[in-house]
Order: sequence, then C-alpha cells, then structure tokens
Amino acid sequence: MTGIRKSPFRHGQDPLDHMLLALSVEAQAAGTPLSDTERKMLAAEAAPERPLPDDLKERVKPLISTILQRERTADPGTISIGFGDVLEWLKPDYPNIAAPVEEVITSGGSGGLRQLHGARLIKNRAQLVGWAIAPVVASMAIAVAVGFLLGRR
Repeated sequence: MTGIRKSPFRHGQDPLDHMLLALSVEAQAAGTPLSDTERKMLAAEAAPERPLPDDLKERVKPLISTILQRERTADPGTISIGFGDVLEWLKPDYPNIAAPVEEVITSGGSGGLRQLHGARLIKNRAQLVGWAIAPVVASMAIAVAVGFLLGRR
C-alpha cells in the first residue's frame, strides 16, 4: 500500500493542460485534430445541464484508449506523468475530459494489466494472504479479550 503521493506537477503546471495536450497530439496524429471549441468543451467543468456531446465523447474514447495502451506497454522510466494518473490531480474540478477517461479505464479499454513477476508477485500474494487473515485474527483477539473481561466477574 502506498502512502500519500506527491504531485508530479510543478507549481504552475496544470494537470488538465497536460491531458488536453496529450489528447490533442494523439488526435492530430490520427488525422482528426480537435478544434478549439472541442478543447474548451473538454476542459469545461462537467455539469448535468451541459453534458459533453456524444459524438465528441465517442470520438475521443479511441484516442484515450490508444494513449493508455501506449503508456501501459512503454518502459516505466520513459513516461514521467501518465495520462491516467493525471485523474488523481484534477481535483477539485471535474472537467468533461475526465468522464471518457474513466469510462475507458473501467471498461478495460486501456489494455490488460501488467502481470507481476518475481519479488513483486511474491509481495503482492503475501499482502493478499496477510490482509485476508488479519480480520480473522483480530476478531479472535477481540473475542478472547471480551471473554476474559466478562469471565473474571
């Protein structure tokens, strides 16, 4: 379990600008560049009265999926700030671009998860077993303590 992560963005850098730039570059490479109006709609704060148009949402989803798959297959040292990781730093606003990114990630469109190997696999399995056994041991300790306290009277 990791602790509190420090923001990878320097003072003055905006996570939203990072996402929009990456998406714009990917759209340009795909031959369907984003217009200024589309960028503004993606950057605007999400509101029920102003939903993101479905055609724009469906157009950016494959682009987002391509970006996430490329990041997933790239060497860990080559990417400084991941496109999906930026979602954590978009707070307190929730821009329109966040919804399609979350949809792609939760639908599995960002590619399969990397398989763990070696020490990381062993550590992951040990944590899994440890956290599965911990509640049982804790409840047994509580039961013994309560039984001990009530049995002394």
